[in-house]
Amino acid sequence: MITNQSLYLNENRVIQITLYDQDGAAFIPTLAYYSIKDDSGTEVVAETTATISSNTVSAIIGTTVTATAGEYDIIWKIVQGVYIYYNKTLLIVQEI
Repeated sequence: MITNQSLYLNENRVIQITLYDQDGAAFIPTLAYYSIKDDSGTEVVAETTATISSNTVSAIIGTTVTATAGEYDIIWKIVQGVYIYYNKTLLIVQEI
């Protein structure tokens, strides 16, 4: 699944995704990580532990990413027991 989010240059924000299973019930991971790559595939933020609150996973996006306008991929790695799931968020950093 791919989600989308837009930020402005030099913004510091928290990006969150909320997880549900195929039946619409809250999907609560045991661990979660994220990494960020620019549109050429260069890693901007190495895999980092995400914050988990119930079925919501959060990542802090700082000026390391938002200093330059462009498109970035936030790659979420969601772990529940022995299972690993991935999600991608397309992040668009734009000028005001």
